[in-house]
Amino acid sequence: MDSEDLNDMKSDKLAKHIPIVGRHLDSWKNVITPDDATIIKLSGLSNITCLVKAKDRSVVPRYVIFRIFNNDLAEGDFEGAVFQCLSDEGIGPK
Repeated sequence: MDSEDLNDMKSDKLAKHIPIVGRHLDSWKNVITPDDATIIKLSGLSNITCLVKAKDRSVVPRYVIFRIFNNDLAEGDFEGAVFQCLSDEGIGPK
C-alpha cells in the first residue's frame, strides 16, 4: 500500500466514494457529494469499512455500510462472507 492509498483512508478523502452507493441503491442516486452525506471510517477487518449517512431524511435507508476492498492480502470474497455471517447472526450491521 503506498502513501496515496493511506491518504484515501482518511474520512475526508473517502467522500469521493459517496456516488458509488447510488450505483447500487436507487434511493441514493442523488446523494453524490459531501454536502449530501456524511462518511465515517469505522474499525473494520483488513479493508476499509465506512458508515455513510444521507443528510436528507427522505432517503431510505438513511444509513449504509460501505466497504472498500483495497488490501491485496485480504480477499474481498472472504471478508464479505464474514461480514454477511456477522449480520445474519445479529452481531453485525444488517
